[in-house]
Amino acid sequence: MRYRPALYLFAVLAASATVQTVAHAAAAEIIVYSTSQIQLTNVPPGAQIIELDRLQQLEARISHGLPANPQQAAHLIQQRMNNPEWRSIEGQVRKAAEDIAGAKSAGIRKVPAVTVDGSYVVYGASDVAAAVQQIQHARQQR
Repeated sequence: MRYRPALYLFAVLAASATVQTVAHAAAAEIIVYSTSQIQLTNVPPGAQIIELDRLQQLEARISHGLPANPQQAAHLIQQRMNNPEWRSIEGQVRKAAEDIAGAKSAGIRKVPAVTVDGSYVVYGASDVAAAVQQIQHARQQR
């Protein structure tokens, strides 16, 4: 395996010795950990994008317009929680928290991070297809 200065490629789990071509990449599980500020390019169909700043965005949305007075803010939040839209927001908050926990569990240290089959990760590549090709090249070298 070769390491490049800006892109660190390493095996996170024992990887299959199977060589995949770029055409077979679509069948692989591709997860991209990123933020809303990073523009990703060449994202293969079926790749899952996880924005790790989504929880912060939701918190900002929930707290938008709250008064400085804690009692007034609590009353306003109670009103918002009675709104039918609240269940959707609540589900989004839960999913965003699960995504953060999943990234931590997967050992993600920085973004963007492109993972394939939970076995390899390329850091620092916003071109997802190029990162997947790097992983496939590394698999062929094994």
